[in-house]
Amino acid sequence: MAKIGYDDTPLLPGGLWHVHDYRRPLPRVVTPGAEAGGAPSDAVVLLDCKNLSGWAGRDGDAKWKLG
Repeated sequence: MAKIGYDDTPLLPGGLWHVHDYRRPLPRVVTPGAEAGGAPSDAVVLLDCKNLSGWAGRDGDAKWKLG
């Protein structure tokens, strides 16, 4: 069976993998948002205009007012 990719290319700088190396790990699959402009499946909601639970101030919890 033929191999996928190349193994005779140079190493990526500072890495263990060759350019186009078929053994190189692939990134996780991310599901796009249901609507155009929607958040992808791995998104972290930082501001939903309901609370500031994703934020911290210099001295603890964020004290900003939501409008």
